Amino acid sequence: MYDRLKKVLLILLVVILVVFSVLYFFIGRQYGVKYQDALYFPSSEEDTTVYSAKGGGQPASFTVQGDTVTYRWRDTVYGPYTIREDPTAAPVVEWEYPKLIGVEIREEDSILFRGGYTENLSLLIGEDDEFDSSISHFTYSVNGVERDADGNVVAPHQPSLKTLIRFSQLPKADAHRGSLMY
Repeated sequence: MYDRLKKVLLILLVVILVVFSVLYFFIGRQYGVKYQDALYFPSSEEDTTVYSAKGGGQPASFTVQGDTVTYRWRDTVYGPYTIREDPTAAPVVEWEYPKLIGVEIREEDSILFRGGYTENLSLLIGEDDEFDSSISHFTYSVNGVERDADGNVVAPHQPSLKTLIRFSQLPKADAHRGSLMY
């Protein structure tokens, strides 16, 4: 009886190993774009690319069509944002920055940002030579409501300017659930 139990457990272990290896190969190796704590998986149809994920257990997606980016989180829609490269928007500065790419970001008729960014998006500088304050900002939460340093209510899922620029460039899926980056 004891020997038969050993054989059954050994066979069960081998079956479990094979099943999880196959599951990892098909599920764990799906490549996506990392944003916040989720992987956004791209799908394209004609001139529209949709990056979809479940962020915090909730459905989320970036829709990129031409120069327009729209972000949806649950039932909330942010945008549409229009992101256009504009060489005249890059600031002319007295000291040397890395090469800046001029960009203008609009939400409907209002200009959210006009200035330049570095190729790796590590730096955003407004056309008035001011660093973008959304790169690092201070927020705090009172009774579940997130606020900025000035006390203004902050939408916790609204994408940053850097995120909008990044998704407007149609990033390639570069991370998967089994990678150390994720």
